[in-house]
Amino acid sequence: MAAKLKTELVQLRLTPLEKEKLKTLADQNQKSLSDYIRWLIDRESLKSN
Repeated sequence: MAAKLKTELVQLRLTPLEKEKLKTLADQNQKSLSDYIRWLIDRESLKSN
């Protein structure tokens, strides 16, 4: 039985500098930009709880 993933649509507002920093991190660590965005969302949700 396949696991069902929960997905949510979120909207982020990043400054051009923030976006460039995320792109640089993604390139350095060979991860996708979406991986870092997910990490940011998870981190922010933990802060709010």
